Amino acid sequence: MGRLRQLIPRFSLRTLVVFLLLVTSGVGLWWRRGAWRLQTEFFAFLPTHIQFSSDGKLVRVECPGDTDFTGGPSRSVWDATTGECLQWQNVNEVRSTERHEDTSPDGSRHCFYMRDGMLGDVVVADRASSTVLAVLSWGGMAPTHVLFSPDGGAVLLADDWGQVIIYRRRRPEWWWGVLWLWEFWLTVALAALFVWSVWRDRKALRKEAA
Repeated sequence: MGRLRQLIPRFSLRTLVVFLLLVTSGVGLWWRRGAWRLQTEFFAFLPTHIQFSSDGKLVRVECPGDTDFTGGPSRSVWDATTGECLQWQNVNEVRSTERHEDTSPDGSRHCFYMRDGMLGDVVVADRASSTVLAVLSWGGMAPTHVLFSPDGGAVLLADDWGQVIIYRRRRPEWWWGVLWLWEFWLTVALAALFVWSVWRDRKALRKEAA
């Protein structure tokens, strides 16, 4: 029994707690490592025209509507972060514009639909090199609206039935972009703390042995 106890590493409660926090942080970093994350989604009935507000915080939607369900043409304003409808009103007419691809305001990225069989996803690519930077999950027929926000940090996708999805870019798409994530620095800090705690434990055991 004494021999077995010597073979089993001895760690303090502090080290075990830090280890569990490190594992949790590492899993969270892996789960959220993607450059683009789903920000919100909502349903706007049969949209024909969609655009971001100048600051990118709101989404304006125009729908021809159906007199049996919605009372005719309408314009609505949605929160781009929460997907909440902030304003809705009937109008006499609406615009009809479709945009199946878009270029970011700074001209560095191009967003378009890529079909895979009957369905497909939306791709964000580098305009200079045509390198695919991200694939935004869509899983449906070609969206009728694809557009960047004014700051280029978000992409809105919508189909003609009314599904609207907004993705937000959290970091640069390249491998070094993880440096922009607070989850990365939290994991690094916990890893350093874990190494320090193990060193303290080993140091304490050597004193006991002496």
